[in-house]
Amino acid sequence: MKVFKASMFIVGAIIGGGFASGKEIFEYFAKYGAVALLYVVPLFVLFYMFIKTYLKIGCKIENFNLRSVNKMIYSKNSFSKSKANPYDIIFLITFFISASAMFAGLVGLIKSYLQNLNTFVCYILVFGVSLILYKTSLKKFEMLSNLVVPLIIVCIVITSVLSIKGGNFAFNISNANAINLPFKTLTYVGQNTFFACFVIAKLGKNLSPKEQKQTSFLTALILSLLLILGILIFLFNPKLANFDLPFAIISGNLNLIFNIIFAFVILFSIITTYATILTSLKSFNFNNKKHNNPFIMLGIIAFLSLFNFGKIIKYLYPIIGVFGIIYFIKINKKFKNY
Repeated sequence: MKVFKASMFIVGAIIGGGFASGKEIFEYFAKYGAVALLYVVPLFVLFYMFIKTYLKIGCKIENFNLRSVNKMIYSKNSFSKSKANPYDIIFLITFFISASAMFAGLVGLIKSYLQNLNTFVCYILVFGVSLILYKTSLKKFEMLSNLVVPLIIVCIVITSVLSIKGGNFAFNISNANAINLPFKTLTYVGQNTFFACFVIAKLGKNLSPKEQKQTSFLTALILSLLLILGILIFLFNPKLANFDLPFAIISGNLNLIFNIIFAFVILFSIITTYATILTSLKSFNFNNKKHNNPFIMLGIIAFLSLFNFGKIIKYLYPIIGVFGIIYFIKINKKFKNY
């Protein structure tokens, strides 16, 4: 049961609005056509490796927190006398970019279902939700994930089956060059595990080495299978590539009840990931009350969200992925003997 709960929490932390809405799946994989399906196996292996590493490190390090780990990684660097730790700066940039994508996703979701609602009102509503999430403990998010994530998975599977059944297969969706797929696969895993590494490591504290392997395997398997279904949705419905929330369009074409259910699926997908990022950000600044002011942090996030949900995923997420790969290599090298 511990393995299942931990896996559901990590899946909830990773899938987010970009995954559940389909936008992230298209930008990283589906736009390259059917050949993207070949990269699901290496994706599984990479997810397994990254998640197992962070679980192991969280288990081995007493009172795990990102600042202390970053300090340990940076300590032997020839520039370590510098007051600013570059890894701390990278993490802050990552958290704000990721959080702004979730903020923009919530605004976009509200506007797509309540089209007559004023944009400013949408931002106020999302800001209020953000404050509530910021004040909520990690334990409550873990409990929410155990309830909501299985529902999210079931709804994505149903959407996939129904959309595939009613669509026409297309081998290619766009003119995107598939030579980029190895890089996209690597950065996709790096990006998703990078901003979730804090909560993954925290979970590792309560898992045995065997349970850590089982959790890593189950999580990687679920994410890989969901990705296959997501790619197939686009291959059978290529026109979805033109929308910011493509899977929401699919659910809307099925029936009203399922459309409402899927709206909540995307909502909770965004909330679980957004909550993870805010928790990490809050923990990252725990010793600095000035920087830990929720109104300042959420104000920055709201401002960055104006960049647009789709554009953040397309242009900024790959940068986070590169950071994630570098961080994984550094942390793996530093703690390989633990």
